[in-house]
Amino acid sequence: MMLNLDPPGHGRLRRIVSRVFTPRRVERMAADVVTRARSLIDEIAERGECDLPVDVTDEYPIQNLADLLGIPTSDRGQILTWTNRVVGYQDPDHATDVEGTDGGPVNPRSPAMLADMFDYAHRLAAYKRRHPADDVMTALATAEVNGQCLTDPELSMFFFLLVIAGNDTVRSGLPGGMLALLDHPDQHRRLLAEPDLLDPAIEEMLRWHPPVLSFRRTAVTDTVLAGQRIAADDKVVVFHGSANYDESRFPEPLRFDIARHPNDHVSFGDGPHVCLGSHFARLQLRAFYREILWRLPDIELAGPPARLVSNFIAGVKHLPVRYSPVARFGTR
Repeated sequence: MMLNLDPPGHGRLRRIVSRVFTPRRVERMAADVVTRARSLIDEIAERGECDLPVDVTDEYPIQNLADLLGIPTSDRGQILTWTNRVVGYQDPDHATDVEGTDGGPVNPRSPAMLADMFDYAHRLAAYKRRHPADDVMTALATAEVNGQCLTDPELSMFFFLLVIAGNDTVRSGLPGGMLALLDHPDQHRRLLAEPDLLDPAIEEMLRWHPPVLSFRRTAVTDTVLAGQRIAADDKVVVFHGSANYDESRFPEPLRFDIARHPNDHVSFGDGPHVCLGSHFARLQLRAFYREILWRLPDIELAGPPARLVSNFIAGVKHLPVRYSPVARFGTR
């Protein structure tokens, strides 16, 4: 997988996806993303209360991602199934207990458990080659670098990466950001009064609640990092939450400040492996928060959140909220 490669292999694969995951392609979807955010808020606006992930934010990134990839509407429910299986395997609500040939449990990220996802990816790619469209899956199915197409395993892992990471980053970030904001009512009120602060507020939500908790790398040579000796082949874990609260980079890191500047958080990574989908993720976050915050200005927590049991993803399974009911198609 591209995430686990160093140059030159990493560069070859990243060039392929960089050519198809462009800001221009993403921006062309902006109007549809805004319409979807508005429609989903419409569904809950008159109720006066909802469970935000279950009723709204689980569905939102799936539909946006499916549009970008070119996944037919009838197949989109599988994205949630695959994501829960892969990132929720430690959580009792999502764990899949499958026994392997040796009598032990099957790794949910093993080829055996991902076979249905990979099979779907190749069937979809074959369809896109016969019926090309302006979507990412068509571009991947027909991509060439130095005259070489993606191999079958490369296509499988690209699909895995886009479907899982492309969905769950926003799926976790949206309710996590709302929770951060609602836990700080002074900052919530300030944002409502100063809507121009939405973009820096989103960056502070991402710093405060990084969707990905950690990522592991392997040292390829002996080195020293921040005074700590690291030997070749040592495993090095990046804890995004710790990095985002580093007092040497963030003055008063335990203060939630929607106007924080600069805000060089690492919630989307950094360097050559920085998240290719960060532009698309921010577009979705911006459209959703712009719709819900000013449409439901008195939204507040109605109970404690329920978090995903995971050492990898900072998921929020349930986030009960209440607000004054408003009419469908209301205006800000």
